[in-house]
Amino acid sequence: MLPPWLMGRYPLNAISDDPLFKDSAPGRGLAAQPLGFIDVGARGGVHDLV
Repeated sequence: MLPPWLMGRYPLNAISDDPLFKDSAPGRGLAAQPLGFIDVGARGGVHDLV
């Protein structure tokens, strides 16, 4: 679940669903082997797009 301050700012999967990205080599590679993210607390929270 997204934090309340992030809800509505970016649609879920906004980058991966973009047709220009989806059809690119990195987009196809990430679709085949998705990445995960870990917040280590160095910035004061995760970036809005993550």
